[in-house]
Amino acid sequence: MIQKYLGSEIRKFRKNIKFFKKNNEESNLKNNQQFTTLPKIKNALLVRPEFCNISVNEECFFKCKMCYKWKPDIFIPEDAEKLTTNDLKKFIFGLRQTVDKGFLINFAGGETLLRKDLFEVIKYAKNLGFETNLASNGYLIDEKMAKNMIDSGLSSINFSIDGSNAEIHDEMRGRKGSFEKLLKAIDLLVSYREKKGLGKMEFRIAAQAVICALNLEDIPSLVSFIDNHPHILSIKFNVVMEPNNTKPDPKWYKGKYSFLWPKDMSIVDRVFDQLIRMRKENSKIPDELFQLEAYRKYFKDPNKFIKLGHCNFDKSINLSSTGDMFLCFNYASIGNIKNIDFVDAWDSKKAKKVRSEIFKCTKNCHFLINCNLDEN
Repeated sequence: MIQKYLGSEIRKFRKNIKFFKKNNEESNLKNNQQFTTLPKIKNALLVRPEFCNISVNEECFFKCKMCYKWKPDIFIPEDAEKLTTNDLKKFIFGLRQTVDKGFLINFAGGETLLRKDLFEVIKYAKNLGFETNLASNGYLIDEKMAKNMIDSGLSSINFSIDGSNAEIHDEMRGRKGSFEKLLKAIDLLVSYREKKGLGKMEFRIAAQAVICALNLEDIPSLVSFIDNHPHILSIKFNVVMEPNNTKPDPKWYKGKYSFLWPKDMSIVDRVFDQLIRMRKENSKIPDELFQLEAYRKYFKDPNKFIKLGHCNFDKSINLSSTGDMFLCFNYASIGNIKNIDFVDAWDSKKAKKVRSEIFKCTKNCHFLINCNLDEN
C-alpha cells in the first residue's frame, strides 16, 4: 500500500527543497473558478503542516522487483471510491489556509502520469502559491506531455533511476527499454524548458534510486553517471524496505524477498565508503553523511532501533488515493476529504489524539531510515 512507498519518499523531497534554492513567482488566483478566497487562519493553529504528500493513484504498469503496485491492491478494495479532481482541489485549497506561500506538495503514485487530470491539479496548486514536485518513472513522457507538464507550472520532477545502464535499471524496473525511454523523456523536458526560456532551477530535474542487492555494486557508477549528466541536478538514495503491496512481515528480508537484501557486508562497506567519499568531494548527492552511515548500519542490522527521539510525522499530512488523510500510516486516518474539510480534520480531536500517540511511539519504524532521520 501507499504507506511503505511514502515513507521512503518523505525525506527525499525535504532534502531537494533544501538542495535547490528557488524563489517562487507571485501566485495568480484569477484563473481559479472555485476555492480561491483564502481565510487567514494559519496563526490560529498550534501545529502547522511541514510536509504534504498526495497519492494521486495506486496503479502502475512497471513490474519493479522491489514494488508490487502492479498487482491488485491488497489493502484498498477494488470498488473503493477514488479521488476526484474536485476532491484534490478541495484538499489543496484547505491546505493553503494553513501554510505559507512556497510550501511544497509532492504528487506520488502508482505511476502519477497515468492520471489524466494531473496537470490541471498541479496548475491549480501552482496558482495558489505552492511549490510542486512529481515522482515518475518517465516512461509515458512524449513531446506533448513534456509541454503540458512544464506549462502546468510544475516546480520539479524526481525520476526513478536505479542503474547506470539499461541492463541494471530495466531489470530492477521490470520493463525493457525503460532506461532509454527515461533518458529520452529528460531530453524532451529540457528541450521544451529551453524553448520557454526557463533555467535549470525554474524546472528542476532530479533522480532517485533504491539501493538493494540488485544494484548495490553499481551505485557509485550511477553517481558518476548523474554527476556527468548536464541536466540532472541530484541523485537521492533510499534503501530497500519491505516491498509495497505485500503483507507486513518484520522478517521480510529473510524470506520471499531476500533476493533484495545484500548478503556480503564487505561489499556494503566498500560501496558506502565510496559514496561518503563522493559526497565529501561535492558530488550531486544531497544526503548528509550521517544519513549514508545510517543506511550502512541498516543493512548490517535492520532490527537495530532507529528512532533516537520524537519524529515529526505529527506535522506531516498524507492524502491517500481514496481521500483518507493520515499523519502517519501506522495510525488511524484523521478523516476523508470527501466528508470533511482539511482544516477541520487537521485541527480535530482525532488528529490531536494521533499526534499524542505519535509523540509516545517507540516502534522501530523503518520509515525513519529513509525519512525524518535526525543526526541527534
